[in-house]
Amino acid sequence: MNAKLIPGLVVLVAICLGYTFGYHRGVQNERHAWESNREGTATGRIGSTPIHQEKNAQKTRSPLISANPDYYDYIHHLQFGSDGDVKLTAGAGQVIHFSAQGKYRLDLSNGTLELFGLRQMNPYGNEVPRSLPNRTNQFTIEAGVFAMLQETPFRPQPPDKEPVIVFTERYVFETDPLAFAQESAKSNLYYIIETRDLKVSECIYYRSDLREQITMADAKRKGLHLLSKAEQIAASATPNTNNSSK
Repeated sequence: MNAKLIPGLVVLVAICLGYTFGYHRGVQNERHAWESNREGTATGRIGSTPIHQEKNAQKTRSPLISANPDYYDYIHHLQFGSDGDVKLTAGAGQVIHFSAQGKYRLDLSNGTLELFGLRQMNPYGNEVPRSLPNRTNQFTIEAGVFAMLQETPFRPQPPDKEPVIVFTERYVFETDPLAFAQESAKSNLYYIIETRDLKVSECIYYRSDLREQITMADAKRKGLHLLSKAEQIAASATPNTNNSSK
């Protein structure tokens, strides 16, 4: 082998090993911060269950919808504020590659989510925000039991103790409302070396406040079928849908 190629190969191997076996704390810390945020908010609704609670409510989860919530070292979500504010965040592989803030309007009867007044932010710096075009996203509400195995690499568990997450509602968009992040994702190592097809799964969002975590043993006792990613995507073709609040 050409001696000049050895240093380059060593660097490439080091990067891949660091990505594959590292703890990916950057994105994980960001994701855990959102999931553990329990600040009380004013009233509002999305889907069939209130997404906001009264201001004096205790331990209320933030209004958040996420794509691929079972993935490790990955974040792809929208956080809705009670005052009409919205924050969009996307990242993976130790890097937040997209962040934006703006306003939203949600029309449940017509299944539309309008995003406007968006400003793309640099999550790692103080650059002047870049304005993004307004976007109207069409979606349907699906009700059911959506159970999936939560990825937990580097934290091995006995088979019956493996974590399973269960949702009873999700939102299937015609196109990803976080499509703004697709360009910056091209330079993210996660999207380069992973073999996942995210084009469809990043259009399917789950509500964090309707998330229940159980064990594999619990799932077996309840007779729950764990959806593979292919089944999660295929299930959206024949769901129990509803575009209005109950």
